[in-house]
Amino acid sequence: ALKDASCREVESVSPLLSTPSTWGEVTAISFSETALWVASSKLGLVQLSLSSPIAYAPQQIALDGGEVGSILWVGHWGKLLVGTPAALYSLHYSSRTSPGPAPDKITHEWVGAIIDTVPLGMVYDSQGDTVWIAESQAVHKLRHDGGLWRIGQKQGSPITNITSVAVSNGFVWIGCEFGATRVSTMISPVQQEAAVAHNSEPGGDPWVWMYYAGSRH
Repeated sequence: ALKDASCREVESVSPLLSTPSTWGEVTAISFSETALWVASSKLGLVQLSLSSPIAYAPQQIALDGGEVGSILWVGHWGKLLVGTPAALYSLHYSSRTSPGPAPDKITHEWVGAIIDTVPLGMVYDSQGDTVWIAESQAVHKLRHDGGLWRIGQKQGSPITNITSVAVSNGFVWIGCEFGATRVSTMISPVQQEAAVAHNSEPGGDPWVWMYYAGSRH
């Protein structure tokens, strides 16, 4: 807890778990205003209350598919997205502002179907109300209704060996082992759906990819 927000002086420190436990390697973290989710090699996915007073004891959420590699809370959807080697899980919560101690429903998209490899990173695009998911061969554009678009080399992407993804000012940035590329967030596998006016650079075409530095493959 902070004693004074202006000077950031720490007043107290409290353990996340009431009993001693070994987390192992922490692989991912995400949070809402009232909850914290921590993924680790020893405990898997754990949900903790950030309310004061604490609303519930730490909860382990069992998921199949090995070690969790990425998680993202999308408050606008009331969903926690969880990436494992086996699947991309969607944990549905009835409250978007104060998620309870356990999800109301869990759905998934198997890795190896639409998603080729393990989800490495995820980011929410508030302008488009979509989530961008990075895996080694492509990025995926996920809609609130569950629609999932794969955007890779068939859609003009100049890179593979993808490591990360970010969104800023109407562009999705994709990092790889040898550089980075960007494209308009309006890009769609159905080109007619993309309004060219939304991308002023270069040439107003949302299918134009900009590549930065290094070998592409």
